Amino acid sequence: MSEENLLPDQNGPKMAPIARIINVFISPDETFHSVKKKSSWLLPVILIVIMSIVTGIITAPIGQKIQMTQTEQSFREKGVPQEQQDQILKYFEKYGFAIYLVGIGFQAVMGVGVIAIFSLIMLFFANVVYKAQAKFLQLFELAALSWLIMTLGGLVKSPIIRFRETLDVQFGLAALTPSISKTSFLYSLLTQVDIFNIWTAAVFTLGFAIICSKKTYTVLPVVIPVWLIYFLGIAFMLFKSKVFAI
Repeated sequence: MSEENLLPDQNGPKMAPIARIINVFISPDETFHSVKKKSSWLLPVILIVIMSIVTGIITAPIGQKIQMTQTEQSFREKGVPQEQQDQILKYFEKYGFAIYLVGIGFQAVMGVGVIAIFSLIMLFFANVVYKAQAKFLQLFELAALSWLIMTLGGLVKSPIIRFRETLDVQFGLAALTPSISKTSFLYSLLTQVDIFNIWTAAVFTLGFAIICSKKTYTVLPVVIPVWLIYFLGIAFMLFKSKVFAI
């Protein structure tokens, strides 16, 4: 794709929000030219929240099981008296599902917050490094549309997680390395080398280049380190939670 094709007067026709969502999977460059022309961020954000909540509900029994196991481990490590343990665990058994559902909703909203922060960081690079004069809502919609791919990945995995009764369902390098300890940081890191994660990062990179009116390879020195830091952060949180060992 030549740089001339990325200039503001070559952005193409206006595209409806639902068409942008469909095309982000099959023709992302058309979608992002439309985003550059005029942002329309609400629908992808709503879909991300809905898909995240549905994924959480499907996997809720597994999440509750992990939560209970981690709570019991914490009690043993802290030497909490057995009577007190029984009282707290009884409370969890009675109200745990409702509490977990609230947590699912909170996490979905927090996910949108993460997308907003990511967008702000990339807005800084777009305007300071590439002199793009980009707007926040352009980057926010770009990130939200790209995140739909990663969110879809979670939704696709959710029935498998429910069937296998484990969060350790991988569509990437981690599935090819069964000999690595699931409590290690390396394993958590490998879980991020996932088909949906790579797809998301690649689509976002294409869109970022279009927003900045640059060739794709010229934005790689900025985009790749940001994604690496993001995935390292997720891997570290997974490593500390030990969710794949339960």
